[in-house]
Amino acid sequence: AKMLGCDHEEVVCRPEDMALLPEIVGYSDEPPGDAIALPTFLLSRQASKKVRVVMTGEGADETLAGYMFHKVLMMGTRYKMLMPRLLHFLVVTPLVGVTPTALLNLFFDYPSYLGDKGRDKIVQYLGTSFHGQIEESYRSLISLFDPKDKRALYSDSFASSLRAASVKTRDELCDFGRMIATQFDDWLPDNVLF
Repeated sequence: AKMLGCDHEEVVCRPEDMALLPEIVGYSDEPPGDAIALPTFLLSRQASKKVRVVMTGEGADETLAGYMFHKVLMMGTRYKMLMPRLLHFLVVTPLVGVTPTALLNLFFDYPSYLGDKGRDKIVQYLGTSFHGQIEESYRSLISLFDPKDKRALYSDSFASSLRAASVKTRDELCDFGRMIATQFDDWLPDNVLF
């Protein structure tokens, strides 16, 4: 900040700031489902003391495939082309399902953090990466709730309407293009840019 001549200020989030959630929801078009809403609110409140408009880099990681899950999705696409299907389902997937999370942590950051749930998410992803389109694999990686959790939460009519609304394929795009385009439909407008 000194080298560029910027006016640098830090905004620190503290546990007591959670009391602001009702106010944050009041300012939002819908209840935010991401913890980033709190630091974003604190940052916006601080910035509004000096400026009216702020340009951010929101959406850049999504547009330029900057997250780890983008790399995992692309590795999954290559893996599917190289790995024999039978070997994948009879050896690799069951082996990953019993691998200690500490060992999996050598390959991915999140399994040991999420424990057995993280390992289950990898096994779920391995299944969707062979069965479905990249859009399904993408949703498998970013979703907090796995299909079993969703079935328990959703009514039959709601689940049916979601299936009908989510059938979007972009056959003219490569897997990478479809992965990026999927974010334009749900993650960016309904979360990052709301």
